[in-house]
Amino acid sequence: MKTSSESLIYAKSLIQLAKAGVDLQSVNADLQLAVETVTTNLELKEALASSRLANKKKRDILEEIFSSRLSPLAVGFINLLVSIEKINLLPEIAEQFNLLAQAEERKVLAEVTTAITLDEQMLERLTKRLSQITGKDVVIRHRVDPDIIGGLVVRINGRVLDGSLKHQLSMLKEKMIMGEEG
Repeated sequence: MKTSSESLIYAKSLIQLAKAGVDLQSVNADLQLAVETVTTNLELKEALASSRLANKKKRDILEEIFSSRLSPLAVGFINLLVSIEKINLLPEIAEQFNLLAQAEERKVLAEVTTAITLDEQMLERLTKRLSQITGKDVVIRHRVDPDIIGGLVVRINGRVLDGSLKHQLSMLKEKMIMGEEG
């Protein structure tokens, strides 16, 4: 995702506010939840983008959705973005905030996708191994996607390590096609 300098400025400002009163990881989690909620709910996304809906009404909607789920800092920040008509920057700001928070805390987020749910012991071993590889504390965000068939896909610092069975089968198919042509 290409990030604007404007998004980076907002993310840096939010980092400073979060460091002053709330821990970075909880604000980071709040932002990720907000982005996921806004981007996956088509009606909400359209309402926030609508010029026909007053900013006050948009803030009321977001307050109702997020006030019990997010920190007051995150809710206030999201309301600010609505007020200044910059809510469309939320995904970029959240991405920049995540990177800045990781740098602050020498942590890195690893998005791990598996075909099945991993138990705590497996997640712990994976976290330890990824920490050894990166030299940083790794925080895993795990999600299940049966479409990858087996194995796992790890996204870390913009790099993708695809060890999924789906990917391996695709590569095998590619080799077989190339073998037939060559």
